[in-house]
Amino acid sequence: MISTACSWVNISGSQKATIFAQVGQFYSGAVGQYYIGANTYPAITPRKVIDTEADLYIKHHTAEIATVTANLAGDAARLESEERHLKEVTEELGKIVIQPIGLKAGIFGDATLEYVVRNGSKYDVSSVRFDAWVFVDGEERSDRKCELYGFFKREGGLASGKSLKLLATPRGMNCRSWNTLEVQKAKALSYRADIDVESVENFADKRILPELSKPTRSDYEQAIERSEEAIATAVRAKASLAGDRQAG
Repeated sequence: MISTACSWVNISGSQKATIFAQVGQFYSGAVGQYYIGANTYPAITPRKVIDTEADLYIKHHTAEIATVTANLAGDAARLESEERHLKEVTEELGKIVIQPIGLKAGIFGDATLEYVVRNGSKYDVSSVRFDAWVFVDGEERSDRKCELYGFFKREGGLASGKSLKLLATPRGMNCRSWNTLEVQKAKALSYRADIDVESVENFADKRILPELSKPTRSDYEQAIERSEEAIATAVRAKASLAGDRQAG
């Protein structure tokens, strides 16, 4: 026997008939405990239990939405401060620019990317991850993407305002497209590189980009969304009961 309105909407007509034919035993659920003879159900029937529980479920999640909404409003100052700081740091890290120069043959014949990295941010950087693309003969789109890493310790780090000219050796199977005859015999090659700001580390080898503390705005919004979905499910359960009543 079930006692949740959420489950009722997924039960077939024959199963509902069986349930209505039973006296049933009710277990503890999200909205309360139900037992045979309890004051909650003076004239107990499975239909009455499900209908009442759906009402309680709606009441519970309506109150939950009000509580979460109030907590979100009370936490507004912290959220705005953290989100503003995250945005500022993200924009600052965006001033670290990778400028590809061209492909060169590595020690084992594989392509390596020569590039210049310019640190226009206020942060000192020890390493960064970036994605690079190779474009053949003027094409506008390319799936020749490779994940690369820039490690700057050997050069004394990439201090704020500093530039370095380096070679990055592609790693992983996704870089094989850089070693094809298509690339080797191309009339013209062009490049693009995008830094992953989440990967940038400072001289202490710690990530520079801050993390939002919990609960985040997204956590609040998801909690409200879950309660809204629960209410919608309970409303459908009540509508299903009404449909069964009319059909009977």
